[in-house]
Amino acid sequence: MSRWWETRRAVAAAALASTVPLWFVTLPPLIDLLGHMGRYHIQLNLAHSAALQANWAYRWSLIGNLGSDLLMEPLGRLFGVERGAVLLSALILILAISGMARLAKAAHGTLPATAWAAFPFAMAYPWQYGLVNYWLGFTCALHAAAFFYRADPVAIDARARPWMLDSLLLGVAAVLLWTVHIYGWGIFCVLIWAQRGDYRSLRAYTVSLLKLVPLGAPLLLMLALRYGTHGSAETLGWYALEYKMLALTWTLRDQIQWFDITCLGLSLLLILVGFMSRRFEQNWALGSAALTLLIALFVMPYQLFGSAYADARLWPVVIIVGLLALRPAPGVSTRLAPALALTAAVLFAVRIAVTTIGFQTYDRDFARHLKALDRMPIGAHVAVFVEYPKDVPWRRPRFEHMDGIAIVRREVFTNSQWEVPGAQLLIPLGARGSRFNADPSQYIKGGGELRGRLKARLDAFPRDRFDFVWLIGFRPETLPRYPGLIPLFADDRTILYRIQK
Repeated sequence: MSRWWETRRAVAAAALASTVPLWFVTLPPLIDLLGHMGRYHIQLNLAHSAALQANWAYRWSLIGNLGSDLLMEPLGRLFGVERGAVLLSALILILAISGMARLAKAAHGTLPATAWAAFPFAMAYPWQYGLVNYWLGFTCALHAAAFFYRADPVAIDARARPWMLDSLLLGVAAVLLWTVHIYGWGIFCVLIWAQRGDYRSLRAYTVSLLKLVPLGAPLLLMLALRYGTHGSAETLGWYALEYKMLALTWTLRDQIQWFDITCLGLSLLLILVGFMSRRFEQNWALGSAALTLLIALFVMPYQLFGSAYADARLWPVVIIVGLLALRPAPGVSTRLAPALALTAAVLFAVRIAVTTIGFQTYDRDFARHLKALDRMPIGAHVAVFVEYPKDVPWRRPRFEHMDGIAIVRREVFTNSQWEVPGAQLLIPLGARGSRFNADPSQYIKGGGELRGRLKARLDAFPRDRFDFVWLIGFRPETLPRYPGLIPLFADDRTILYRIQK
């Protein structure tokens, strides 16, 4: 059998195929991205919209979280925010798969069949959740690391870059990756450190580390910008071991729980067998990088500099790097590599098909719920309250930040945009000075019955600062009539009220 899995055409086909779920939707059903789309619209249209200027401020500054904001400047202006966000989501998938292939080939000299087992993780939970800057930063880190990897990092030959040029390029790459997302820089540092460390002697190791000093260039920026010391950019939730292990099961979380967990289990089994069996060989650099990232995951807190899921979002990175570290040992079996590549490709194709069907269902749901926008005037103030039960179903409804589309289409003010000084550029103004100006004021969280908590929130929010109330996730037939709220629109999971004044 030909070694089809090594060809550029096969990798290109896999990368293109990964975008199929986005071909048939109007909105990318990636949870946080729907909210980010509201920010993109403000970013692109604030200068010439009086409705936006009354409720929002957007101040460009240098932060380690700018990847999608920068890309949406051309994408949003050329294609509009909604199509631009779809293209952004697709671009991240293409960068992820091509980056995995490039790094694996740079580490092993050829693309091993085991690398195909990593491809489904391009659509892992960080992407599904809409953590677009983070996932974009990671995919860029893969490409940057592939550029710097050499089969023998210790050997010096005529083709090696002069050390001054190499140091300059490392520093530039570190700053650019930090600008996309701080995690992209961190992951890149781990990948390069694991590959460049010279362990032949203490002196050699010290010299090799000194050559990596340019990787710390973003630290100078962070010190100058007093990064992580601005207001609500908090760090909290250390050593939540139970949560970390639960988050592992979410790594491929998408539509069908048993299928997602089975695919994850097979990948973990391959890593375990790959590092224990003589039928496989390992790239020491990528293996040690995966182990380092795993240790970092267990040490890191739940929230870092105001960003939630700081630790759990590393699970797919650990697994991807672990899979890329493996290759079937030459001469062991002529059937092993083809069988692995074919199995991985088939599972990937099935996952793409399942996701495509699920995304089309989400798109129909969004179209139904967003009919409420027809009742919202341009520039209205809308208090959004979203049901967020303790036991969220595996296949999430993904409407937590659906109100971001109301900003795109009606330029309204809602209380669910993120306000994290030093980590976000957007500043909500519509209900400033109250507890209902920004995320997470929209969430009605807890276990059991949430209607009591909803009533308490409806009694507490400043009605004089809002024109409408939009309840998302609650079934209208289960809700009582609320004094001063006049129903205007309802479907199976949403209801829009006008506030009587």
